[in-house]
Formats: sequence, structure tokens, C-alpha cells
Amino acid sequence: MNPFKLKKNYLFLFLGGIIVIWMLFFDTYSIWTRYSLSQEKKELIHKTHQLETETKQLKQQIKELKQDTSLLNRIAREKYGMHKEGEKVYKVEIRD
Repeated sequence: MNPFKLKKNYLFLFLGGIIVIWMLFFDTYSIWTRYSLSQEKKELIHKTHQLETETKQLKQQIKELKQDTSLLNRIAREKYGMHKEGEKVYKVEIRD
């Protein structure tokens, strides 16, 4: 058996292992990078769906507020503390 041939085989095996490790972890398009980008994509898609449903709800609220002025008045009074001219507003604090 030729000792140089044996060393050559180990050298090729070592270099092949380095190339595989490089491609798995350190390359620009490595498997690790692709996995993390895939996870980020899933999170962004989930967030997009949440925002779309929130947008639909807000559009529905806008539609309801345009149609019902009493609802608009109630929200203005309760949420923003607005009142009509000549009205007196008393704030009541509830203490335990």
C-alpha cells in the first residue's frame, strides 16, 4: 500500500469536510441562513394576516360611525371627554 495515496485520500476527505461545513454554516446562502430567513418570512406572513384583520375591523368601525351619528357622539363623549355647548360635565372618581 502506498502511503502517499493514503494521505491523499485523507486530504481530500478533510477538504471535502471543510467545504461541507462552509456550505452549511458560513456561506452567504448557507442552510442556516436559509432556515432563519424562512422563519422570519413565516413571522412576517403571520403579522401581515393580523394587520389585515385589524384593518378590516377598523374599516367596519368607520362604516358604522359614518352611518350612526349617535354612536359617534357616544364615542366622542366617553373616549375623548367631549361635550356639547352649555352642558356641564361632572367627573366621578370611584375610590375603593
